[in-house]
Amino acid sequence: MKQKEVFTITGKVIEIQSLSKQFKSTELFKEVSLVIEPSEIISIVGPSGTGKSTFLKCISGLESVTKGKVLSGGTDLTNEPANKRPFVMMFQQSLLFPHMTLKENVEYGLLFSKMPTEERNKVVEEFLKKVDLDSYAEAYPHELSGGQKQRAALARALILKPDLLLLDEPFSSLDKELRQQLRIWVKTMIKEQEVSAIFVTHDMEEAMIMGDRIAVFANGGIQQIGHPEELHYHPKNKYVAKYFSEGVLIDENRFVHVNKLTMQEKKEFYLSWKGKVANSFYKHGLTYVSIFIEELDQSIMMTSQDKIEKNSEITIGVLKEEDLILFEKAMKQ
Repeated sequence: MKQKEVFTITGKVIEIQSLSKQFKSTELFKEVSLVIEPSEIISIVGPSGTGKSTFLKCISGLESVTKGKVLSGGTDLTNEPANKRPFVMMFQQSLLFPHMTLKENVEYGLLFSKMPTEERNKVVEEFLKKVDLDSYAEAYPHELSGGQKQRAALARALILKPDLLLLDEPFSSLDKELRQQLRIWVKTMIKEQEVSAIFVTHDMEEAMIMGDRIAVFANGGIQQIGHPEELHYHPKNKYVAKYFSEGVLIDENRFVHVNKLTMQEKKEFYLSWKGKVANSFYKHGLTYVSIFIEELDQSIMMTSQDKIEKNSEITIGVLKEEDLILFEKAMKQ
């Protein structure tokens, strides 16, 4: 029987303390706090345009902050420029230097260290092997595929052994199949190198695959942070419920998860709504039904053992009051 791989936990605790960013009169985010444990990967997920990428740039030092602190192992880095921080950022594009070979690109950061040439060459060779690109050492970026470029960018980042790796939607420019292949590979690579990381995405599935914990970023801050099951089944406010969970938002304070809803007419409901079938399709022995609830102005996808025709009018509801989720105040960790 194959033994489960165990990763050693080392590194420094990264602390983001009450970080705020204002651009002219627009407040992008306010008093965002976050603690990343050694070798932990935090996924930050949320709608586009909510300030997730700017948040990463503020941590990296590429953007100034209006208020707050960034610490690594207790050392305050807030006023340090990006090139003085032990952080590395990966963007949506690999940003490899086009005039350099792959080996030269991966080696670039080490040129500013005091590492002897012989040792540096050995380390670069080892990292190229780790990312399965050793046979492309003398190739130029234009000769590489999209996936190879991102693997090269990851090698260039990890070879510096940063305290924190910041990844800003690094797979967004890749096709779906390649993205799926790279996710697990990248996570395993980061874990093997014992590096802490923040991974930004707007893709919920990607956030769950990559992160040890997930932070939902909306309305100027982190609304909730926790393990995927916690956020999915126990959202603490409407932002988390609408973006990360599946169900019906009854009002500003109440939510019911899809697994607590039923379409059985004979049941006596605690709460119920009239719905209209917008679409339906058959998959794996079940009928999937998209239902629009006019009263709540929401759509929900449910499953049924029976075939339900498009435009059919049905009643859906929740059986017991205790099946409702009552929201807590937006989380400010």
